[in-house]
Amino acid sequence: MYTIGDLSPHGYSFFVFSIVTPIIASLAVFVRVYTRLYISKSFGVDDIMLLVCLFLFIGVSATGVAISLYGFGSHQDDISIDDLIIQLKYMYAEGIFFCLCLIAMRLSLCWLFLRFTSAPWQRAMLYGVAIISIIVNLVNLFRLNVFYCFPVSYYWDEYLYDDGYTCVSSSTESTLLYMQYAISIAADWVTSLLPLVLLKDSLMNKRLKFLTCCLLGIGIFASGAGIAALILTPTADDQGDYTYTAYGMFLAQVTEPFIALLAASFGTYYPLFKAFCLPASEGSHHPIKDPQMKDICSTQVLEGLTGSESSRPSF
Repeated sequence: MYTIGDLSPHGYSFFVFSIVTPIIASLAVFVRVYTRLYISKSFGVDDIMLLVCLFLFIGVSATGVAISLYGFGSHQDDISIDDLIIQLKYMYAEGIFFCLCLIAMRLSLCWLFLRFTSAPWQRAMLYGVAIISIIVNLVNLFRLNVFYCFPVSYYWDEYLYDDGYTCVSSSTESTLLYMQYAISIAADWVTSLLPLVLLKDSLMNKRLKFLTCCLLGIGIFASGAGIAALILTPTADDQGDYTYTAYGMFLAQVTEPFIALLAASFGTYYPLFKAFCLPASEGSHHPIKDPQMKDICSTQVLEGLTGSESSRPSF
């Protein structure tokens, strides 16, 4: 096990990043939960799934800290066999946490957006995004993580075996990873842009419309992390120095759910903003009841963000 002072530059940056991101994400989710429980009083399934996602993201970050302390970010030849085996065990756990985290996040976002989408094609699109994301991530969970090798322990004990094992081929691994990232990128764009379609022609106040668009559109930046992971995924030629060449991919994997957690949380802060930041004359009336906002688009979106009972998803 390395001391912090002995970490490589990549290892140290990943170590710090894995500590800072869950703290910020936890604060953001805490504010959302407080808003939903005590201000809008609309705590629902999407909030529960977000808390599950946060728990899994903390698992991703904790294993990220652990692999850093066992040499991640250094060249593989510079890491002792004992440290490398332990690092690979934590990588194995990190992959499981990551896939489950993405599933929980996608379900939370889709359920949130179901609060303010009523058109059948919009709801069908959200259901499709959720189902496809679940299937793809479950395939990767079992094929690229749980049963990556047979016997399973070869994932981290590869230096103890001479033969009698099989693992996923590099071509299959690349195909599944590219498919996962491509689906994740497309899902980020769909779930971020779909609500903005509702606001395009609404009568909402321009300042409030701009704020709402910014909050709901933050999730687009999560796709940037997915694109980075897609580009930085190590090729078959990089496998011999995986602890070094996989640095960019692992960094992007932590960034994607982190940004998604922030986006899912910030998008629900309007009731908190209205309660504490608006003047009494502005905060005393609900924006949905404002005569200037009596259009269906504004009503749907604002009810979804404020958590009104009428915005609960129905099946």
